[in-house]
Amino acid sequence: MMRPFCFLAVAFFATACSPNSGTGSTGNSGNSGNSGNSGNTGSTSDGGASATPSRCDPSQITIMQGKIVEDALGDTDGNAIANVEVQTIPTISNSIVSNSSGKFQVEVACDAKYYTLTASKMGYEDKMVRATANLTSINLVFTMSRDSSYNFVTVSVLDAANSEPLAGAQVTTAAVGATDRPTTNDSGTLSFPFPANTKGAIRMTVQKTGYGSLIGDYDVISGYFTKISGTGLASGTTGGITIQLQPSGSTGDAG
Repeated sequence: MMRPFCFLAVAFFATACSPNSGTGSTGNSGNSGNSGNSGNTGSTSDGGASATPSRCDPSQITIMQGKIVEDALGDTDGNAIANVEVQTIPTISNSIVSNSSGKFQVEVACDAKYYTLTASKMGYEDKMVRATANLTSINLVFTMSRDSSYNFVTVSVLDAANSEPLAGAQVTTAAVGATDRPTTNDSGTLSFPFPANTKGAIRMTVQKTGYGSLIGDYDVISGYFTKISGTGLASGTTGGITIQLQPSGSTGDAG
């Protein structure tokens, strides 16, 4: 399911298609010259340009910089969505994935070519933006909505030695699948999706280079987290899980 949004900036085009908002519409879709609700010049929402960089020619490159956040949560590092796959038409790269800050960057020839960028992640509705490579840099913000067929639990991963948040900790579960290995953001958290019809417990493995790993079962009904193996502390509620990983070489088990 795709959330619609349309935007046309003065310097470049960035459009997310919807059934009711084609280019050339005079509605509130933010088309050229229109001050509709979605397309104010200089806006940073869904494909908006945060500044007006210089135009370029085919001998130069356009740097497309994007940030992916959850809608209704605001544009902050804590609400960034990591591990979002971004696909492009025409193809720019076989692998574009947002980092722990929800950011990605890709370079293309400055040839005024149109590109369609689609951000996808399990538990969220796809977000599509169109942009034109005719500037030295383009700043895009994708706001993604949660898919109503999924529930979410917040996983917080901390350093057991000092209780500091751990960015880049990998969380693997049977619900997510072995091929999708989400990692915590710069605040040491991630919003973990699972199908709304899930019953019983989900087996979860949490690990990070330089730290021990922890395996446990999270009951989606009661919110209770049962540690199976590993070092560190683990606790859970219906809304969140807190994991404390022990640094490698640390003696003793905190949990």
